[in-house]
Amino acid sequence: MTGPAPAAATAAPPPLHVRGVTVRFAGLTALDAVSFTVAPGSVHALIGPNGAGKSTCFNVLSGLCRPAAGSVLLGDADLTRLAPHRRAALGVARTFQNIVTTAGTVADNLLLGRHALSRTGFAAAALRLPRVAREERAQRERAREIAELTGLGGHFHSPVASLPYGDRKRVELARALCLEPRVLLLDEPVAGMNAAERAAAVEVIGEVRERLGLSVLLVEHDMGLVMRLADEVTVLDFGRRIACGTPDAVRRDPEVLRAYLGGAAAEAEGTAAKDSAPAADAMEAEAAAEAADAAQAADAAQAADAAQAVDAADAEAAVAADRTAETRGTAGTQQAAGTHRHATAHRAAGADGTLPAAGAGEADGAARADGSAPAGRPTGEAAGGRRGGRGGRRSRVRRDRGGGRMSGMLDIVVTGLSLGCVYALIALGFVLVFRASGVLNFAHGSFLLLGGYLVAVLRPALGFAGALAAAAVATAAVAGAVDLLLRYGDDTRAAHVQTIATIGIDILLVTELTRRIGGDLLPLGDPWGGAVLTAGPVGIAHSRLAAIAVCAAAIGAVFAAFRFTRWGLALRAAAEEPEAAALMGVRLGRVRAAAWCVGGALTVLAVVFLVAFPAPGLDRTTGQIALKAFPAAILGGLASPPGALVGGLLIGLTEAAAGGYQTELSALGEGFGDVVPYVVMLLVLLVRPSGLLGGKGTARV
Repeated sequence: MTGPAPAAATAAPPPLHVRGVTVRFAGLTALDAVSFTVAPGSVHALIGPNGAGKSTCFNVLSGLCRPAAGSVLLGDADLTRLAPHRRAALGVARTFQNIVTTAGTVADNLLLGRHALSRTGFAAAALRLPRVAREERAQRERAREIAELTGLGGHFHSPVASLPYGDRKRVELARALCLEPRVLLLDEPVAGMNAAERAAAVEVIGEVRERLGLSVLLVEHDMGLVMRLADEVTVLDFGRRIACGTPDAVRRDPEVLRAYLGGAAAEAEGTAAKDSAPAADAMEAEAAAEAADAAQAADAAQAADAAQAVDAADAEAAVAADRTAETRGTAGTQQAAGTHRHATAHRAAGADGTLPAAGAGEADGAARADGSAPAGRPTGEAAGGRRGGRGGRRSRVRRDRGGGRMSGMLDIVVTGLSLGCVYALIALGFVLVFRASGVLNFAHGSFLLLGGYLVAVLRPALGFAGALAAAAVATAAVAGAVDLLLRYGDDTRAAHVQTIATIGIDILLVTELTRRIGGDLLPLGDPWGGAVLTAGPVGIAHSRLAAIAVCAAAIGAVFAAFRFTRWGLALRAAAEEPEAAALMGVRLGRVRAAAWCVGGALTVLAVVFLVAFPAPGLDRTTGQIALKAFPAAILGGLASPPGALVGGLLIGLTEAAAGGYQTELSALGEGFGDVVPYVVMLLVLLVRPSGLLGGKGTARV
């Protein structure tokens, strides 16, 4: 080990007392009045055959399971009923038998371990106050010291997924050490490792104990490691404690031999003291064989995962190739269709040479006084005489590539991008809520309607900016209250039950807001109005440009917070590994409430642009527009923030294109543009059930 190491603890940790702990699952007793004590600064091993109750005991100590009877004390502090994040704050850290690391780099995982020791709150982190930057630098430096201590200094910025198995196990250990624990719970720290990796792990554990002076409770099947490291050993069998003492005393205990080797073998070995050591050696050999089997199983699982990933990559490549072939094969047809549309437009042109208004389906205002097309609409060339022969056809194609078609395409693109940014903003709220809580929030549309109503009501008194800020705060508070209501009385209520509850909440909110709005059309008084930016033959509404700029800034801010702030790191960890996040001190309820509040606030920003276009103002049906953001969230991958952006842009561009070519699409039925987002969603999900950027969990949802 090289590099600086954290200083040793200045005071000895308190003892950990386990007193009469009993755990039952549906009538099955997993732990039966188990008691032992981990002395300060010692290594205490908890061993026993498979099914003895070791993992259940660890779950009780870390707060993932509550006992039916008994208590757990750390010094004078009673841990029995405390949540995992409160135990982490008192200095209890844990690793898992199976690797539990979050996505990202080694630094991300180690900084997660520092979460409980951070003092800056969500508001200070969002504002990026100077003290936040100072604390982040100090936390990162401390994490780097822990990485050096555990032999991960050279991998500090490496993705965890790229590391070999043994190094990933070290990442778990280093993350637990970043919590500055007084008691470290190690659940099979060398399981699945080869001989070299086990030797390195034993060295690291020994050095950690010596330098940091903490207490270690160890569950391990490798008897050689237990005998080398442990000061005291407790043996469990069928949930009962059958022995406790020094390693030498335990390895010769008849009850321990009976538990590992069976009754007949134990009696034969117990007839002479000289045969006790060989029996213990047989126990060690059996444990070593189990460890080898576990390593082989881990390697096989990794190979299977790799093969599955290769198969998935091949399948995606094949789909991409098919799409490319189809695109090339239909290029000529699309060009011919474009020529036909242009010719039809020329026949319909008026005497002044302008085309009739055609766009994404919304009204942009009356025609200008000079006889040109309405603002934001494609304009055509002067209608000339019909030219026959090949020369006439070539001329029409050249004009098709000119100002008329170009301005129409630009109008469709700008409209699609602006709508897509708004849909992406709403979809991002869906995604944040789902990642934090696993709930599909069907009340999101009512949040949007509530925000728009509040802006319209408060604008006369506060002005547009003040009303927008007040409405965002109020809607965020309502969203947070809905989250508390869903969890009221039971934090473990199933996500699908909470999802169904959001449907009822949506009905109640929409009913009340509809009653208040009535048949009125409420203007929000946005500062963009009907102003148009004109560039040659192209006119673009200011509201669309503002939608792109403001929504892009808001989405960028959320992405930056999600990637670089302590809240974003906690949210990612809570979504990927909630148990590990809680054991690192992350308050899952607070992270979840913050996600709901942010999602509610984003809807208020989105509704300002939705009532500017395509709707002329807020009415009782405005909330239904938010439903188009739902396929955008699913299309991109319900748990993927980048997917929300991609899905929103794809839906917006598709809807704008369907509106711009509604005449050509009339054969598909009136109002096809309203359902095209769902058609696109279904087509993508048929090819990729998890969405464009989603994972396997999204496919199951």
